[in-house]
Amino acid sequence: MAYAGVSGPSGPSPGTAPASGGRTAITLTCGLVGYPQRRFIPATASAAVIWASYAFLIGRLGGQAFADRPWVGLLLALGLTIAVSAVIEVARRAWGWRRRLGKRSQRRVAEEEGG
Repeated sequence: MAYAGVSGPSGPSPGTAPASGGRTAITLTCGLVGYPQRRFIPATASAAVIWASYAFLIGRLGGQAFADRPWVGLLLALGLTIAVSAVIEVARRAWGWRRRLGKRSQRRVAEEEGG
């Protein structure tokens, strides 16, 4: 199966499958920094197997659970995506806030000790 009408000899070309930006960036970076090929190939192969397995299982379970109401499955997926993104963003901002707060108190302590 080819995406957007582009395929290689064994299926989709790298970078044409949906959500492949991360995979492409990692592959390019590994090449640029000279990551050893004998470590890269097994890691990439196992990542591909893991990705294919969980994508298949999610699709299979979702297809069975929402066979009669695909819109419910779509709305659930979108809702979960938004919820997970929101939790990650809140955690990221809280972590940054705590970090800035810690630096301020360190500066205050240093100023009190120094003068």
